[in-house]
Amino acid sequence: MDDGTIVNLLVDEEQHQVLKQLTSTLPDVILNDRQICDFELLVTGVFSPLTGFMTRMDYESVLDRMHLSNGNIWPMPVCLDIHDTLGQALEVGQSVVLRDPEGFLLGIMTLEDIWPVDREKRPWPSMVPGIPPIPALPIFSASAAAIISAVRSRQ
Repeated sequence: MDDGTIVNLLVDEEQHQVLKQLTSTLPDVILNDRQICDFELLVTGVFSPLTGFMTRMDYESVLDRMHLSNGNIWPMPVCLDIHDTLGQALEVGQSVVLRDPEGFLLGIMTLEDIWPVDREKRPWPSMVPGIPPIPALPIFSASAAAIISAVRSRQ
């Protein structure tokens, strides 16, 4: 279970300079507005105890039980969806550069998990017998074909 520690994924200036030099050799993932918001909430600890975008195990556990795989209550998936072409080019263990739509560096993350989007699996099933499920919110972009997760995002 969670010990209440606030996650801080920000790096100091020295680490920032080292990581910035690596960015030219890594593939870019361009984030949309929702993904940037999730990234900022992860990096600053608002989404503690999460230390990066969810792995498939946590993602499916949240969809099925509204709990992380470790048992912590968590109400919504926090995932990073990507288009098919990029998903096929990436591998677990590889690092990627996260950028905003204008190309500004947001962070670097190391991939822990990659899996295909399942659009049939609805988030937030009904918790009350006889009450229909809550309408699903669009958590994936229209072109999303894969989901990636990180061991740790670094800004």
